[in-house]
Amino acid sequence: MDGIQLSICICTLNRAKLLRETLACILAQKLDGVEIVIVDNSPNDESEMVVAELNPSFSRLRYNRVDAKLGFDEKYCACVALAKGQYCWTFSDDDLLKPGAVEAVVRATRQGHSLIIVNGEDRDPDLKVLLNKTRFTRPAEDRVYAPTAPERDQLFAAIGRYSTFISAVVMRRADWLAREQQKYFRTMFVHVGILFQGPLPGTALVLTQPWIIIRYGNHLWRPQGFRIWFFDFPELAWSFTDYAEWARNIVSHRHPWKRWELLLMARAMGNYSLKDYETWLKPRLGKLSPRRLLTWGIAVFPIAPFNLAARLLVKYVFRKSPSITLYDLEAWWKHHRHSS
Repeated sequence: MDGIQLSICICTLNRAKLLRETLACILAQKLDGVEIVIVDNSPNDESEMVVAELNPSFSRLRYNRVDAKLGFDEKYCACVALAKGQYCWTFSDDDLLKPGAVEAVVRATRQGHSLIIVNGEDRDPDLKVLLNKTRFTRPAEDRVYAPTAPERDQLFAAIGRYSTFISAVVMRRADWLAREQQKYFRTMFVHVGILFQGPLPGTALVLTQPWIIIRYGNHLWRPQGFRIWFFDFPELAWSFTDYAEWARNIVSHRHPWKRWELLLMARAMGNYSLKDYETWLKPRLGKLSPRRLLTWGIAVFPIAPFNLAARLLVKYVFRKSPSITLYDLEAWWKHHRHSS
């Protein structure tokens, strides 16, 4: 395909400044056999101008404007369809790469795997604070997984949750295009559906060195977090019936909304409210019961005491500072303090 080994597929929406940083970071890498494909549906944004400014320095940077109504999942599938590389790296418009990352991934694609998973480290939105040295901790070194049981179950257990991070995914383009896509539109996780709807046709390689700098806390779907992580993603994870139940249970609790400790933490982060209870939990709980009273009580109890207790536990008992959990807890506290 035009001698292109890897297509870096980036979809963007109204984030021109962040897109400029991401592209500048990629263009600083060794890009032999690499193209960058941009799909944009920003109605009033300077993203096209950003790409035009950078284009003269790299002829294989291609910009495509699509229907403004196209959703997240549809855009990434459109981007892969437009790509020319043997492999596609679905990448976010706000993450960065460490030096040598593209070269390492291109080298991995030449081994013929169906899938490559790239590790990353988490930083705050300004990239100043390291929250997590490595997002993916299993296995401790690079590993190849066969597409047959039990290794496919081990792969799903190891990366199923992490694979929701779209920048982690590098897949053979022909394998992506051969799998069901539309079924997973509007889930925000079409790439997860494509990966795990059935056994992969070939092997999967997990690169454990963190090559990606993840701009944590900048997710577009954070306002929908309760619905996504308590209902949508668990339903998706448990729909993959080709994988063992023990593996699915590691990726996601089947009904996380039934676990009071998870509801407490969600409340402490400001991600669970009375509206969430009324919309998502009350219809499922039916008649008045101790469980219904508990879930309602958590939803209406003031967040501040939960938040303070959770921050103290994370910081001084579990000694995880800095950490993603502590960042989320402190983010609510700072917002609450400034708005009150």
